Amino acid sequence: MKALLAATLVFGFVVSANAGETCANFSGIWKGTCSTSVNDAQEKTMEIRQSDCQSMLVDDHIVALNGLSTIDDKNEDDSDAVVATLLRWNKTKSQVSGLMTVVQRENAGGFNVIASDVSYSLFTPEMLSIQAKYMDGTQYACMLSKTK
Repeated sequence: MKALLAATLVFGFVVSANAGETCANFSGIWKGTCSTSVNDAQEKTMEIRQSDCQSMLVDDHIVALNGLSTIDDKNEDDSDAVVATLLRWNKTKSQVSGLMTVVQRENAGGFNVIASDVSYSLFTPEMLSIQAKYMDGTQYACMLSKTK
C-alpha cells in the first residue's frame, strides 16, 4: 500500500556541495505533541540533520531527498517494519514530496500495512506541522517547535 508524503519547506535553506545548489532545510531537534482522532495527545521529539540537498537523517535513519530510501527497523516489541519512501524536490527546491509504504511484520507472523496521506510543513524556521489521514479515516496531527 502506498501513502502520499508531502513535505512543504518554506524558510531556512542549505547550500549543497553540488554546484552551489540551495534547498530548504529541515535541520533541528523538534519537540511537541501529536494526537489522533482516537487517542489523546502524546509528546514527540524528532531530530533531523541535513547538510545538503541529497539526503537527511531523521532519527538516525537516512532519507534520500531525490530518490528511493528504505528503512528496515526493529521495533521495541521485536516486530519488524520496512518503510520505503520515494521523494522528489520541486523545481525551486522549496518542497519535497513523494510516496511512502510501511509494512510491519508482527510477532504472530501476520502483516500490518500502514497507509496514509501525510504532509510535513515548516511554517517558520521554528514551527513544524505534521498532518496525516489514514485509510481508516483516523486523523493524525503534530505541532513541533524547534528546540535546537
